[in-house]
Formats: sequence, C-alpha cells, structure tokens
Amino acid sequence: MTQLLSVPPTARAFQRPIAVPTRAELVAIYGAVGEIEGWDFRGAEPVPETEPWDWDLEVRAACSPGARVLDVGTGGGEVFREYADVFELGLGVDHDEERIRVAQRNAGEANLRFGVMEAAMLAVRDASLDLVLARCADYNPAEVYRVLRPGGVFVTLQMADRDTQNVFDAFGWGSYGTFWRSLRIERNALPHVAGCRGRLPGPGLRGNTLRGVRRAAALR
Repeated sequence: MTQLLSVPPTARAFQRPIAVPTRAELVAIYGAVGEIEGWDFRGAEPVPETEPWDWDLEVRAACSPGARVLDVGTGGGEVFREYADVFELGLGVDHDEERIRVAQRNAGEANLRFGVMEAAMLAVRDASLDLVLARCADYNPAEVYRVLRPGGVFVTLQMADRDTQNVFDAFGWGSYGTFWRSLRIERNALPHVAGCRGRLPGPGLRGNTLRGVRRAAALR
C-alpha cells in the first residue's frame, strides 16, 4: 500500500503578499553566501511559510543499522554524509561529474560510495535497496519502484510551484514552476519529478512507502 504524507491546506498556496527584495538586497545576499562547492545550498535556503514535516527526521526514521540506501541527486554528498552513521551502506549518485568528484574527495566514511549515474536509468539491481532518497532532485518513479525491496521506503523533498516567489518576482521570471517547466521543454528534458505524481504503481506496490512533498502543491 502506498502512503503519501498529506500537506496541510495552509501549505498549498501563499495567501499573503510576498515582499520583493531590492537589487541591492539581492546583491548583499549573493555576496554573503560565498562560493559553493558541490551542491550544498543549505546556507542560502529560503525560510518556508509552513513546514509540514522535517526532512532530517523523516530520513533518520526510515534508516536502520542494516539498511542499504541510495541518494539520488546527491551533489557533493554534503547532506547524505550526515546520515552515514545510521545505515549500513550508502550510494550517492548524480549526473554531474564535478559534483561527484567533490563527493569522492570529501568522503571519509567507509560505508559510502559515490558515482556518476542518471536517475532515469539507475545501474542498481532490482529490489536491492531499503531506502531511496531524492532531495530537490529529479527521479524516475519506475526506477525507484524497481530498485526498492518489498517494504522499502522512498523519501523525497521537492520544490513547489511558487518556491522563492519573491526572488522570481524581482527578476520577472514568473514562478519557479513556469520557469523550470519552460526550460525543460526547451531542453527536451525528462519531466520534473513533481510532474510524475500519481504515476507510481498503484495497488501491488509491494508495500513500499512514499513520503511527502514539502510545502505547496506539486508542479502541474
């Protein structure tokens, strides 16, 4: 049976006006962030109006000492490495070779491996994983289903249609959703993960659990 964490109605739309930062404020924010190596943006993350659930708590709850875990879109492995002490073996994958080089260079945990891999076609055996993670990264629902063992768990955190709307307003880009949808259509890329909601297999999902999409409604 597939389980999806519900998102409170208050998290599905922004009702109050969002302040648009000035150009000077944006320059100051950009300068304060500094250089980013890998794919770790936690120093520049926006503060959401609502937070229905906590990524860190969900991941730790889904892990077990004997778990084998796949992190899709791991970037430089910065976030994934923080959980190395709560599972047996972890594999972080990303399509970007430079990010994986950063992950491999910084990894000191004996139970972690990193490699270049496309989320659309995972080079992982069927039903071989206990947990799959996708934090702000595209994924292929069919591939996630294929690699999870019966009873396995999939935890994902994704961006909503109006994420960081004040920044998009400042640049006149419309919204996060419209901007990235148009870019992906232009590049003839795979649909964003949120566009795949509802495409996971229905009854007969081997008891796998699907957990959450943060904040507002998924992209449509």
